[in-house]
Amino acid sequence: MAELTEAERRTEQRLTRLEAVVEELAEAQKGESKTQLKKTNIDAFIRFIKKAESVLEGEKMLIAVTYQASLLARKYAEQKGIKLYFSYELPL
Repeated sequence: MAELTEAERRTEQRLTRLEAVVEELAEAQKGESKTQLKKTNIDAFIRFIKKAESVLEGEKMLIAVTYQASLLARKYAEQKGIKLYFSYELPL
């Protein structure tokens, strides 16, 4: 079997790290569903994105979908560069 090139090896390492980050997020969110977005949810999302940035290159578009959010949470999301959508506004 042929040796991996350096680029292939780096890609494999990035994919392994990405899988670990996704598994961590899935475990943290397991069985959890929220209708109201809170500042703590936004902070948790930002922590996840910071971990994922080490693996995912390029520009990211940060969005959150919720049923409702307080004015404080809406402003906080905007300050953090997260575009907020309300589920009842999305066409099904």
